[in-house]
Amino acid sequence: MDSIFYFAVLALILIGFFKTRNSVIRNVAIGIFLVCLAVAFIPFSWFPKIDLLKKLEAGQTISIGLKPSEPEWNVNLTSESKSLETTDQIQQVISSLKKVRRINPRHPETIWETSLIMIDIYGDSILLEIHQTSNNGTLIYSGNNVFRNDSLGAYLERLTHYMGPKKSE
Repeated sequence: MDSIFYFAVLALILIGFFKTRNSVIRNVAIGIFLVCLAVAFIPFSWFPKIDLLKKLEAGQTISIGLKPSEPEWNVNLTSESKSLETTDQIQQVISSLKKVRRINPRHPETIWETSLIMIDIYGDSILLEIHQTSNNGTLIYSGNNVFRNDSLGAYLERLTHYMGPKKSE
């Protein structure tokens, strides 16, 4: 969404610069501005989920690992790496990840965070950053995409017997 904003600003500058000089360039700039304005207000729910999360299958995922953040950070879900290998645990995490919705977070404060690493039967891995926030939301970061599913955070807290942020070792 940031790039759309920059295109809109560029279009406004071009409109102002070519106000009287070149009507063709001005009209193109106005068109770019209007398209950027329209796209900026399209709800995130209209965008498809990232294919990676849609294609997750519990039967193809053999292991899920939880890893703490950088050493000495006091915002970890768990202080040491933890592996989820039972079918029920993997199925619950995959089920929660399939129900995510794409969002644009408003920079809430992080309560805890963890790296979730999934390994499939082909040896491929997927890395997701999971953050529990001060507004009781669970944010899932995958590349440049941000998703939310609050039930995943609650489930991970139960699995790790979470009692408060931990310092990683």
